[in-house]
Amino acid sequence: MTNNLRKAKKDLCAFAKKCKDFKYTDSALITFLITGVVNISNNLFSAETNKNIDNQKQAIHTSIKDIHQEVQKTREENNKLLKKQIWN
Repeated sequence: MTNNLRKAKKDLCAFAKKCKDFKYTDSALITFLITGVVNISNNLFSAETNKNIDNQKQAIHTSIKDIHQEVQKTREENNKLLKKQIWN
């Protein structure tokens, strides 16, 4: 066993001594470790999802900004055309 595994075993044994309903077994240690691995992998996927969401938010923000600039340009052109028609 590596030091990390021994430490996990020791910590789980200490937890078992404190809890009346839980008894330490090697299968409990394996279950504990597998559960930790599953939770860590879920957290990694959620971090990736958060990055994707942030990227999408940034893309939407940029798109809205571009559309707003186009609307401003179009308004300016329309105002110029209206002024020309009034003077003619």
